[in-house]
Amino acid sequence: MSVGPGGIWLIIGLISPFLTQASQGAPSRRGIWRVSGKQKGRSEMAGLASQIYGTQMVEHFDRLGRAGMDVPMVRKLLGNDDLTARWVARLKQEPEFRLVHGIYVRNTEILPIYDAECVANNVDVRKFWWEGSPDPLDYTDDPGDVVILDRCFGSLEQEQQIVWSWVARQQQKSWWWPEFKTDAEHFFLRGKTEYPSWRQRWVRFSRTANYGLSPESVLTDERPMPGREILAMLAQHPEVARRMDGSEEHPYLWMAGLECRVPGYERRLVPSTWFYAGDSKLDVNAYDRGRAAPAYAVPEFLGK
Repeated sequence: MSVGPGGIWLIIGLISPFLTQASQGAPSRRGIWRVSGKQKGRSEMAGLASQIYGTQMVEHFDRLGRAGMDVPMVRKLLGNDDLTARWVARLKQEPEFRLVHGIYVRNTEILPIYDAECVANNVDVRKFWWEGSPDPLDYTDDPGDVVILDRCFGSLEQEQQIVWSWVARQQQKSWWWPEFKTDAEHFFLRGKTEYPSWRQRWVRFSRTANYGLSPESVLTDERPMPGREILAMLAQHPEVARRMDGSEEHPYLWMAGLECRVPGYERRLVPSTWFYAGDSKLDVNAYDRGRAAPAYAVPEFLGK
């Protein structure tokens, strides 16, 4: 392990007063790890300190130094309970701390958020009926597996209008291909699937599955694939869109469970979505199902 000069000087600056006091036989009145004079604060810090390795602390101070913190700033932070509490509170608002795997809203928060969105669109939430348990599914240890509340409305077109408006509002910029119409003559569930009006259910799917493959290579009549659910995911978990970069961890996405009819194309197209980081814009387009795009995944449902 190597430590940069910023971390070295932070560590030296922090421990030198205590080394000086020890050499003079004068005990320190305040230990370097003690951030609270209260017994609870001391016991919590002792518990935390017992789980952190010395090398991890050295690396942490090195990181603080590279980020621009100096010795006086760190001393002020370590010696001020209120300042430390405010700092921790702000850290908890960062996606890496606030969200599951740094990208997903907690499953217990999804239902009330979706209810509020429905009410804002004058939708009576009492119309929805449960398929399966009303208890939310748990996230897995795989960051590619997402949990959503899948809600159908009076029609597929109504669902698209409500959910896409919700998606677009949470992104800086968004674009829906104008040729991609969403009325009943142009927008469909794949195959002969009927739209189950007012159904709601919890579903889990892998948004990273089938990376680099075409929808046609994985679609079968017996295998339902996420389509509408992709838009629902982008609405309920907006950080997913902002992280999309075409990598295996954050791929662009085919909505293989949907199809659309576009003038000038012989067969129905499959919608897809991608995020252009350079312009902070989320795009929805549609392409032939036989197209293999190396930066795209074809998400698939997971078992309970």
